Amino acid sequence: MSNQHSSKGFTLTELLATLAITSILTATAVPSMASLTDKIKVDTSIQNLADAMKHSRSEAVTRNTAVSICPRTGNSCSESGDWTQGWLIFQDSDRDGLLDEGEILIFENAAIKGDITISQASASSSLSWLPDGTSQHSSTFTICSEHAADSLKLNLSGRVQRYNLENSTCNENA
Repeated sequence: MSNQHSSKGFTLTELLATLAITSILTATAVPSMASLTDKIKVDTSIQNLADAMKHSRSEAVTRNTAVSICPRTGNSCSESGDWTQGWLIFQDSDRDGLLDEGEILIFENAAIKGDITISQASASSSLSWLPDGTSQHSSTFTICSEHAADSLKLNLSGRVQRYNLENSTCNENA
């Protein structure tokens, strides 16, 4: 009769090899996950802004009056053009692009969370639509994070279009 017994389990060498492989796989997956997270943040932000612009245009046509959207500071329009603090959509009776006393606030959006920047190429920080759905200004927005970028363009017909950008575009604008 033999005194041999079979051992069930893993040796220390096997455990260390498994741990090393797992560490290598995790180290390669984490940067990809950060890139995916950034892309989702940019996608969400640009979709929210595009939806707000489309809503503004629709409200202008429905109400048969000028409707504007502006970057917000608290409950008023911001002259700084910082769209990451949110925006206001309002009935703009005097067509000045500012939410004045007596004008109807239609919608307000909260600040965008995360490391997102929104830059706007336009003469005015606010955007306005006329009762026929056309826009008073054309404008281009570039929305960036560390690993992702997208662009939103508003043309004079009042339509909003989205364009995919390379992340390098944001680095050039910084």
